[in-house]
Amino acid sequence: MSRPLARRAASPVPALRGAAAVILMLAAGTLAAQPWPARPLRLIVPLAAGGTGDTLARDVAQAMEPLLGVPLTVENRADANGILGMEVVAKAPADG
Repeated sequence: MSRPLARRAASPVPALRGAAAVILMLAAGTLAAQPWPARPLRLIVPLAAGGTGDTLARDVAQAMEPLLGVPLTVENRADANGILGMEVVAKAPADG
């Protein structure tokens, strides 16, 4: 007759190591993070001023300002079916 194999108690060490690694990764990201946004934001609208899209963009910007804590500037760049507005965004400096 064979003896049943003895079970070893599960060690909590691997779980603790995993939890410690997650906590360290989250803490490192928090410590390295800079406050965003740090300066005023531009909202490029590729539509004509005074239209429905412009009015909606201005309403959204007005609602977002208190949430973000920085001013939002709405810029209308209407021309060539919105291509001019898209070019402005595409050629903007990569700042974040």
